[in-house]
Amino acid sequence: MPSDSFSSTPSGSAVEFTLTDRPILIVDDEEIIREFVKMHLMVDGFENIETAENGAVALEKVKAFNPDLIILDMKMPVLDGFGVLKALRSETETEDLPVLVTSALDTHEGRNAILRHGASNLMSKPIDAEIMLRRCRDMLERHLLIQELTRYRLRLDHELSAARDMQRQIVPSDEDAKEITNRYGCEIAAHYQPSSELGGDFWGIRNIDEDRFMLFTADFSGHGVAASLNTFRLDAIIKEMEVTSPSPADFLANINASLYTLLEPGQFATMLCAIIEPKNDRLVYAGAAAPEPIFGNVTTQNASLLDGSGILLGVRESSTYEDKEIEFPKGSFMFLFSDALFESPNQDGKALETEGVLELTQSAIVKSPATPFDFVLSEFYKEVSQPLNDDLTAIWLSH
Repeated sequence: MPSDSFSSTPSGSAVEFTLTDRPILIVDDEEIIREFVKMHLMVDGFENIETAENGAVALEKVKAFNPDLIILDMKMPVLDGFGVLKALRSETETEDLPVLVTSALDTHEGRNAILRHGASNLMSKPIDAEIMLRRCRDMLERHLLIQELTRYRLRLDHELSAARDMQRQIVPSDEDAKEITNRYGCEIAAHYQPSSELGGDFWGIRNIDEDRFMLFTADFSGHGVAASLNTFRLDAIIKEMEVTSPSPADFLANINASLYTLLEPGQFATMLCAIIEPKNDRLVYAGAAAPEPIFGNVTTQNASLLDGSGILLGVRESSTYEDKEIEFPKGSFMFLFSDALFESPNQDGKALETEGVLELTQSAIVKSPATPFDFVLSEFYKEVSQPLNDDLTAIWLSH
């Protein structure tokens, strides 16, 4: 007798399936055939078997018995096999239920008609018991495996959704941004569009004193759980770190030293940090291989790329970074973004690239000076192919 169970590992650990206790429904108007099929199933070890003499009774038993496999005749009174297939495939609960059709129809057209109506598999009458048992086991195994994979995917989707929600909780809220406006007179607009996977994008703001605040963006290498976990690591590092130096370069050096001890080989992060002093119209920033931010002024309608270069975070135990200072009078803005903005392809397969983002920003401050950030995002999403292959984070700081 064949083994009554099989194993699968959809979630990384063995999952054991027992076949012989799975419910099977036999539907045939001839009692001798119903008994013949039932007897062979029982001899093969199957224990949970019900029968029905026509399609109408079968549909009632499907609701009550909830079978994992139906062995179905086609020619029956009251409701034939075609009617049963139509009813099963029209309901969400049974649209994927395995149905093994046994039929005397042996023409090419007849067999195709049965398959078109939703049969999972079919065999000709008179029934060969050995072939029938082999197909029953194969269909049950496939059905149970698909069920387990579906449950695993639902669990995974739920966990990924929870992880995305947690990532959103560690980045600044609208209330945090309003506090910056009330306290320092600067406005921060943020946009985050996750890809289909978890990602490594992260950004934050931090009050330093009455005159200064910090803004930073980071992007960890890779996608998935590892990249996501690294954003939580960085959040914990920054929350525990005292900002005693007015230097973004020193801040990046300290972050690098912490990440070097935490990241796995081959992992790294890019980052840009800026300290803003609105009362002095001053902005100091430092980069760690970050995308080039855009600096400009809505009043004078000019925009240019800044230097985000520097050593990647986490690849060397000790790295130094360079502070760069710019004037930041009223009307000024700084536009920071992750690489998805300039690397995501449009419908023609072409990406904006950094110069394209600069041109789009220049267009925004001319055509929509009151809402340039909204303009940039709107124009980007008009052209880009979705879903995005990478997380998109974009931050617009204006004075």
